Amino acid sequence: MKRMIAVWMMILCISFLQGAAETAGSDALSGAAESLIGIWEFERTDSLDIVFTAYAEFTPDGLYIHHHVGESEDGSYINCSIDTYEVQGSMLDGNSSFVIEGDTLTITTAGFWEEQKSTYHRVTQRPPELYVIERTGDYCYTVEANGQATIMRYVGDYDAAQERLVIPADLNGYPVTGIGPNAFERCPVGIVELPDSITAIGRLAFSNAQIHDILIPDSVTEIGASAFSENLFESVTIPASVRSIGDSAFDHCFDLKEVHLPEGLESMGECVFSGCGSLEQIVLPDSLARLDANPFDRCEALTDIVISDSHPYLYMKDGALFTKADRKLISFPCKSPAEHYAIPEGTTAIANHAFEGNRYLVSVTIPDSVSEIGEFAFADTWSLESIRIPQGVTEIRRNTFYNAISLREVRLPDGLTDIGYQAFWQCGTLSEINIPSSVIRIDHEAFRQCYSLTDLTLPEGIQTIGSWAFEDCKGLTDIHLPASLTEIGDRAFTYYNAYSVPNHVPPKATFTVVAGNYAEQYCIENGLNYVSRDTAN
Repeated sequence: MKRMIAVWMMILCISFLQGAAETAGSDALSGAAESLIGIWEFERTDSLDIVFTAYAEFTPDGLYIHHHVGESEDGSYINCSIDTYEVQGSMLDGNSSFVIEGDTLTITTAGFWEEQKSTYHRVTQRPPELYVIERTGDYCYTVEANGQATIMRYVGDYDAAQERLVIPADLNGYPVTGIGPNAFERCPVGIVELPDSITAIGRLAFSNAQIHDILIPDSVTEIGASAFSENLFESVTIPASVRSIGDSAFDHCFDLKEVHLPEGLESMGECVFSGCGSLEQIVLPDSLARLDANPFDRCEALTDIVISDSHPYLYMKDGALFTKADRKLISFPCKSPAEHYAIPEGTTAIANHAFEGNRYLVSVTIPDSVSEIGEFAFADTWSLESIRIPQGVTEIRRNTFYNAISLREVRLPDGLTDIGYQAFWQCGTLSEINIPSSVIRIDHEAFRQCYSLTDLTLPEGIQTIGSWAFEDCKGLTDIHLPASLTEIGDRAFTYYNAYSVPNHVPPKATFTVVAGNYAEQYCIENGLNYVSRDTAN
């Protein structure tokens, strides 16, 4: 939802385009006011095994690609995002190309050092949802069975003199009730006037549209994920009709200083106001019943989260926000000046992004009652130096300590089984890590760019080391691999020298392996320095 994935991921749905192109015919690209929407699913057949959903759209103005990336089969998670591109032939921005052979899609991307290829295989084809996209003037839209219109694409201009866009209440007599995904994304509309007929604003509908003034009408009941992300307004009022606000809806609205949330609002997704660097205070209504993750991560000016003393679902303690039902820590304000924080006894979980972006905390004490720590929970905590994970935690999730640049010491518990995707990526001062014998898997990029690691001993029991797990750990000199290993991913120990040339391992590093097992064969096949021992002990 928050961090954009690499460019080559943006065209993963290309194989749908061939089939859709044959069905739609050349008229779809030459100006006919029709569109075919189809949903296809693929899985990656290389190391990451990504499963994703995507759809392609033909409009009168060209060919566009949208995508949505979901969870991988092994449980790791790749950032969700939707983007729009006009594809020319088999190229995208001159950097990526694709080849389709039957049900196999191969993406080739020109990298800094070398080409990178990823292979995908179609696993299912859902029945396509076919409907007509009409066009009237500057708007492409669909008409639902109930006769209501949803704007799918804005293809015109706005009033440059007034920097204003007035969205019509009807198109060809059909009342406009919805703004579809990406409909005004990257359109420099300035001031937007929405009609009172609008009830739903879709995902990324006005993302990065340079909006500096917006009035959301009382008819709106739902605001989709990233609907108003990356805009310029300083104040926003959510009308009382809105019941839910989607993930990252106002993400990276840096100038946003005032937010007015109404009574009646029932749920907010994670990262709703992520990166809103001017937001200092937020008042949460008593009706807010569902808050599973921090909506205010990386709000660098946020000092106060305000709720009523009688709030039925939430409570504050020592400046942090908790849920009453399950005693989950939801948010610790980014600009809280405390250097040391002890999470209260009885807390059961730390939510996704709970401490993300806090620049003041040096240490956090986590009680033994905590059994779950969410994704990105301590990401970008630049002053955090040490932390102990309690015994009940069995998984370090994706990006939990991403870019915690001052983190020197982490104590991991016995019983931990998984160290997740990019869990400690860019923890450049982490010099030592105790990996318990209970750990089975170290996921992709888990310790990438942990420059200060010198000795690495992986205990018996570990079966999998993911791709790039210890990439660019330049300080490693001694690496002990267990006999239990059955898989080491691509470039797990790659590093880059002063000339940014990839090598398999720092020159002084030596692997210690058990003779005759998988790890020894790995070292042989990759030309690594190693010594063998006779047993696993």
